[in-house]
Amino acid sequence: MKRLETERDVSRGLLEALFRDSGIGAAFFDVEGRYERINPRLAALHRLTPEEHVGLTLEEVVPDIAPAIRARLDLAIAKGETLTTEITGEMPAEPGVRRTWTANFVPVRDETDEIIGCAVMVSDVTERKRAEDRTAFIAEAATLLDTSLDLETTVRTMCRIAVPRLADWCAIDLLDADGVIRRAAAAHTDPVREQAAWDLARRWPPGLEDPTGVGAVVRTGRSDFHPEVHPEMAEAAAKDEEHLAMIRALDVRAALIVPLRARGRVFGAMAFACAESARKLSDDDRRLIEELTDRAALAVDNARLHTELQRTTEAQRFLAEAGRVLSASLDWETTCQTVAHLATTGFADWCGVHAIDTSGELRTVASAHVNAEKLLLLDELQHGYPIDGRDGYVGAALGANEPRLVAHVDDQLRVAVARDDEHLRLLRELDARSVILAPMVARGRAVGAIMFAITEDDRQYGAEDVALAAELARRAAVAADNARLYSDRSRVARTLQRSLLPARLPDVPGVDIAPLYHAAGDQVAGDFYDVFALPGDAWGLMIGDVCGKGATAAALTALARHTVRAAAAYEPGAAGVLRALHDAVLAEDTEMRFLTAAFLRLTRGDDGWLRGTAAVGGHLPPVIVRAGGEAERVAGTGPLLGVLAGIEIGERSVELGPGDVLVLATDGVTEAGAPGDALGEARLMELVRAGAGESAAALAEAIAEAALARQPGRLRDDVTLLVVRVLGEPGS
Repeated sequence: MKRLETERDVSRGLLEALFRDSGIGAAFFDVEGRYERINPRLAALHRLTPEEHVGLTLEEVVPDIAPAIRARLDLAIAKGETLTTEITGEMPAEPGVRRTWTANFVPVRDETDEIIGCAVMVSDVTERKRAEDRTAFIAEAATLLDTSLDLETTVRTMCRIAVPRLADWCAIDLLDADGVIRRAAAAHTDPVREQAAWDLARRWPPGLEDPTGVGAVVRTGRSDFHPEVHPEMAEAAAKDEEHLAMIRALDVRAALIVPLRARGRVFGAMAFACAESARKLSDDDRRLIEELTDRAALAVDNARLHTELQRTTEAQRFLAEAGRVLSASLDWETTCQTVAHLATTGFADWCGVHAIDTSGELRTVASAHVNAEKLLLLDELQHGYPIDGRDGYVGAALGANEPRLVAHVDDQLRVAVARDDEHLRLLRELDARSVILAPMVARGRAVGAIMFAITEDDRQYGAEDVALAAELARRAAVAADNARLYSDRSRVARTLQRSLLPARLPDVPGVDIAPLYHAAGDQVAGDFYDVFALPGDAWGLMIGDVCGKGATAAALTALARHTVRAAAAYEPGAAGVLRALHDAVLAEDTEMRFLTAAFLRLTRGDDGWLRGTAAVGGHLPPVIVRAGGEAERVAGTGPLLGVLAGIEIGERSVELGPGDVLVLATDGVTEAGAPGDALGEARLMELVRAGAGESAAALAEAIAEAALARQPGRLRDDVTLLVVRVLGEPGS
């Protein structure tokens, strides 16, 4: 018996020693859940002595975690089974610090096996749980960051991982190739407050020269940790009073800015801030954030490199497409409008093309916007406030002969450039937020400038965008200048062509005459025709085709017209006129200058008939269709004019009565559709016969339509006709 009591005494001593000196917290509750005993370790967490616990309830001692403990305590007593659980919360000894414990609930029985209470053993596993959570969090973050190689997606994902788990705010700023720090992502659970982070960065962007904040972290490569943010810190960071007011409105309580470093260089920073949650950032938080940022930096740098490669590829593709589109037209206005629309297919939201006109003034020749609702605003702006190339940003770009970047356009800048209140209203509504002005330089001279603007989102142009804008402007300048030169040349050609053809044909009594001319290109063409009066109620009719085009053709055409008119005044026959033309061309002593021509000298008789002579020098013979339907070719052919000396040119008499039709054509008519489906002389005669009863103009159109239908698209040769129809009734 004594031995049994001794053993019990030993057991009680051991239990007492374990209860009192154990490294874990221990307490004993009665069946009503009141403290009967508690060891000093656990009592210290409650800021009470062990004796002060006796008789108190959980709710009186640890109200924060009492519900969780009470539920398990009651369950263990009710079931009579040992239970284990994890409990997280705050202890009175460490207010504001959340910890995690593993708690074992062990029912205690008396000698009759009746449950008389419950022992609770508590172990602090906060650090282990934090390590596990940290490992799981980092693994989860790494998985999420590995899902995309798109830079925008990666930085946005990184911020979303951090909020609200690590902080109330998170922002990522990246260093551009041109040394400018730009916000790449921002996150907050409240969209309104998230926008504030963007507004701050846009209006007061960080700079590498800043003594504190993001700029200092990027410059030095060292973290900036503030477990508590004091008012004087905001004053030191603010750049002006308005900036200070916005910083204070954020009410930041703790902050940490960590450099983004990969491959041996710092390329940005990641900022974390706690505000409305009133949470603090501990050293453990700092270590976790820095570890996370190390992982994030590599993912962001990989995404940045991948995105840069994609941008380079897309830029090359864009420029290739630009080259294809810009070469599609040689019309000046069309080319400029093409440039504006091309720029708004992904590079800009608003594009304006401003060209230097012949007077040296800059004027807007084309504009485009991705938002159709803003096109009316553009019209108002362009008509009410024409572009001024002598000053301002456009003038600076033209003067420096290099692109001008305005990375961030704010309202202060709009006020500065506005000419009046209405101008300011338009600028605000168009809302350009980032602008590039690139001069258009072709052949060593400025031909204009292109404005590219972002209006629909908060992204900003950078150095790479400036390079792309400059290259696009260069290509556009060459294309536009080519188009302008071509347009100028075409205009000169058309003017010269008109001067080489009769402005209008004279009225020949009793005769319906209609010319028709379709040029094959924009150069001065080789075909010509003429009708002119001669003494004695006579008339000269001519059609011809000179060798070549352009200036050479123009000179030869002018020589032919003037020579024929002069020779017809003294030569009585058609052949003599062509011989005089032949001699005049030979006298020019220039190689490869020759022509073909057909000339008729006709006199109107009192009976209404036209009688005279015809001569042909290497040209398509004229066609006559009689009023009765008979068709004939006027022979009298001769060789090319202006090639060989001493040629013989035949002459034939011609008579045209009422109802007869005479058609003079160039080989552009008969050879239309060659070589596979040429119109030919036989078909020409059929067309004349079929339309002999029509007016001269209608017949000319019918013949031309038949010729043009055989060669759709660009003409291979000029199509020229001179149709003469003698009026009056046949037989009169």
